[in-house]
Amino acid sequence: MRVNQKLQKQKISYQALETKYNQKTNVLSKTLIFLLIPIFALLVNVLFFKKRKYLVQHAVVATHFWAFGLILLGVILPLASVLLIRLCKGLNVSAALVTNDSVVSTVLQVCVAAYLFLMLRRAYAASGWYCAVTALVVGWSFFHIVWLYCFFLFNLTLSVV
Repeated sequence: MRVNQKLQKQKISYQALETKYNQKTNVLSKTLIFLLIPIFALLVNVLFFKKRKYLVQHAVVATHFWAFGLILLGVILPLASVLLIRLCKGLNVSAALVTNDSVVSTVLQVCVAAYLFLMLRRAYAASGWYCAVTALVVGWSFFHIVWLYCFFLFNLTLSVV
């Protein structure tokens, strides 16, 4: 609906809008991803306020977390997917088993939660239970956060194109 309104308002074709959108979102996506760092730093600050750490220390933790997330989604996931798909083909097993969205999402959420648990234990020396609950909640909400990022990126890009 918003795309159709934009097409009618600017009186351009869908292909022309798509080209402009892709060029603009290429720049904005890299900028917007950095906004997730201070947001996560503030969240961690609230969750570990009793540890009395400086905000910059929370920003370092947030930067590590998002760097891991980007490496996980941009490097590890594609490599693991290619290897698992080839393995399935070699074993005459359906590749749908390893490309199933719910399986992949669950594995990614577990990886995020495990990394976050280890990082929080090391960075804040908090109790194992508190770090485990925090890591599980953030791991579960990871794709919600990514979805919100995509939603804001779409709306921001569409508004400036």
